[in-house]
Amino acid sequence: MESQIMEWSQGMGKWLKEYFRSRESRRRMTGEWDAAISVGATLFMVTVRNGRFLKEKEYILSGEGEASLAEALCRAEKDGFRHRKLLWLMNEPDLRCVCRKFPNMTEPELEETIQWEEDRLFGSEPVQSGYHILSYTPEGYEVLVSAIRKETGDRLAAAAEKAGRVIAWGISPPDLFRIRAGDRPWILVLGGASRGQVFAVGAENTWRSKQLRLQEDTAQVLAEFAARVKFSQEEGRVFFFPLTDGDKAGKLWCQAMEEAGLSVTEPLSLPGEALWKPQVMEAAPYMPACSINLARREDRGFSFWQSSCCGKSRVLLFCLASFLMMVLSLSCCLYAAVSLWKAEKVMRDMAPVAAAHAKWEKEKEWEKALAEDLNAWEKGSGHWQKRLIYLSEAAGTNVVLSSLEGQNGEIRIQGTAMSDEEARAFADLLGAAWGGQVRMEKLRREENSPLLSFSMVFREKGEPQDGGNPSEDKEEPL
Repeated sequence: MESQIMEWSQGMGKWLKEYFRSRESRRRMTGEWDAAISVGATLFMVTVRNGRFLKEKEYILSGEGEASLAEALCRAEKDGFRHRKLLWLMNEPDLRCVCRKFPNMTEPELEETIQWEEDRLFGSEPVQSGYHILSYTPEGYEVLVSAIRKETGDRLAAAAEKAGRVIAWGISPPDLFRIRAGDRPWILVLGGASRGQVFAVGAENTWRSKQLRLQEDTAQVLAEFAARVKFSQEEGRVFFFPLTDGDKAGKLWCQAMEEAGLSVTEPLSLPGEALWKPQVMEAAPYMPACSINLARREDRGFSFWQSSCCGKSRVLLFCLASFLMMVLSLSCCLYAAVSLWKAEKVMRDMAPVAAAHAKWEKEKEWEKALAEDLNAWEKGSGHWQKRLIYLSEAAGTNVVLSSLEGQNGEIRIQGTAMSDEEARAFADLLGAAWGGQVRMEKLRREENSPLLSFSMVFREKGEPQDGGNPSEDKEEPL
């Protein structure tokens, strides 16, 4: 189950990458681009917008090498080809393309593996390579790898730099005609002055390739190759495209293809100087959709904000969207700041109320605790209420109490009375009312006063008089 989930997740990842790649190709196709194709001593320059030609022109090279290319690019800029980044068809004589299978791995690992395998694929000479994944299965990848010598790539890049340009996308011809042929089987012959290469893609998208030499048996070699790959002229398409040094040998290559039974799908005007112009005009609109990039790695990649009407509108829309996002962000920040300020102001205004509420809460807690204490005391000492009532009834009008103390199980009562009889009568009534014994400790008349002061002690019945185990000394509440 886990392996199926991993396989499904990897498949979804590949599908998403292919989807975004196709979106990338469509974005390039719908932009405005300058493309360059070199055939023989002619440099073809075209400007394409949304798959349509805006302008095209041919420039005759004054010689060989980067200086002549740079001079032709400078002339093209004066004629209105002003895009700094170029699409360049890498139909160089040293172009090599191979179809190889690699085991299952991640795409970064695949790219790194292809870079490590360049020596084995193309020899020990340094190259600039690019690849396109033709198919993917759980067993691994089938990949089309194209490369040119690094010396050739540096020469083209240096010529572009002298003219103030950058070759941002170096296009491989097999990748270009793969897009142009669509889903039908096809054969492409790339022909140079003496060497060439043939590619065939079958109905099941199986790739085959073979190196060629322009000799007397070239037609036989092509016929055997077409038979081996089971190519049908009626069902497929046949293309020929010259390498940069193949302009003069193009007629011989096309004759060999005719003899092998491979009629070029798009007829060419073989005689005359305009031999390759129809081919260039047929191929140029497909160039922005290619996925193999043979440009120098430090120069690769396009900015989609080209100096064109379409690019300027995109820049304007992007800036407008950025401005709106900035305004929205500032509005949100301002709203949050105002809300915070209002909340702080409300909190400051409510501070006295909050303090009063806190005080009320504290008092409420204190009252609750006091009520609990009184309830507990009342449950444990409820008989004191009755004792106090009896005491007030027994005192009468001629007896005045001055103090009432409880200690060691005894209650000491002090006060004054009008006479000795009233004090003793109060003691007897108190003992009968409280249900205990009352002992008179002091009874004497005050100096210069008609009143008698008394002090008596009340003890519960059953309490020891002396020598017992008295309880802890404490003042009992009334």
